Amino acid sequence: MTEADKGEIIKKVAERLSFFFSNANLRMDKFMRREVMEKEENEGFVKIDVLLKFNTIKAITEDVKLIADAAKYVKNPQLKINEDGSAIARVDPFTQDMMDDHVKVSLRLSNIPVKKNDDGSEYAVSRDEISGLFKEYGDVAMVRLQKKKFKGCKNKVAIGKGFVEFHTVEDMDKAVKELCTAYIEDESIKPNKVLTVNGNDLRVKPVEYKLDWRSGCVISVKGLPDECDREAILSAVKAYIGEKVSVRADYSRGMKDGAIRFDQPNDRIRSLANELNEGNVTINDKKVDSASILEGDEEETYYNEYIALKTKIMQERGNKKRTKKPQVRGNKRRR
Repeated sequence: MTEADKGEIIKKVAERLSFFFSNANLRMDKFMRREVMEKEENEGFVKIDVLLKFNTIKAITEDVKLIADAAKYVKNPQLKINEDGSAIARVDPFTQDMMDDHVKVSLRLSNIPVKKNDDGSEYAVSRDEISGLFKEYGDVAMVRLQKKKFKGCKNKVAIGKGFVEFHTVEDMDKAVKELCTAYIEDESIKPNKVLTVNGNDLRVKPVEYKLDWRSGCVISVKGLPDECDREAILSAVKAYIGEKVSVRADYSRGMKDGAIRFDQPNDRIRSLANELNEGNVTINDKKVDSASILEGDEEETYYNEYIALKTKIMQERGNKKRTKKPQVRGNKRRR
């Protein structure tokens, strides 16, 4: 075997090891998770003989030394080898609290091309092809293409949706900035780039709600009048600042406190807060108790809580769609 052949084998094995030991795979792979977490006597090491049970590694090589050498080239996650070169482990152990970390490194895809066949619908694109589209933004850990079984249908069928998971938040953020709208809630803003596969423009959204927030854009309002609603707050704000400014009211009917949030800094935000305090700007013709611009830790806490809430709402909507029973008329299925 030439050195070039060895190098190619090591490269291919390193790719498989990176996948099998990744957070993305360990969250889904009960067998590997048991090997790295539950067998305490192994201290996180997985014997190479065990790894050779995976056909995708065995098909490349059964040489234990080459597999051990391949572990040295894995970057995500970084791996280590035991003293006799018979087992491999992660440098940073996988822990139980990492089970939900996929949310912050995942993108939700839709409009993935599907092809028809006798057994139902299959994807017209492979996971590797999807992965290749996103590699310019960072190291892709996993691609999942979703299928669903409908009533009256023998096999699961492709539904044109899936997920791309990155190894790091930094890489995922690069993709978000390029492929997603800056403000997820503003549908009028278009992404900087659209990925196309087999003639279909992919629709890309983060699983975790993303908000590119700017400091000094939130006014906390205390003591809102009875019968207040978002429309009343926005009407008062726009009457003072103007209709063209992008502004939102974070408020639920019946609450005494709320927030006025601007997408961009504006030189009139501070003066609006002062005018609300003085009673020169009123909501439903009534003065609020107080208004102040959030700063420092209060501002960061506000955004963290807001993003967490929006993420929860997005996930609940996604779960509801996944569990919703399809409507069936006669022998036809609806998707």
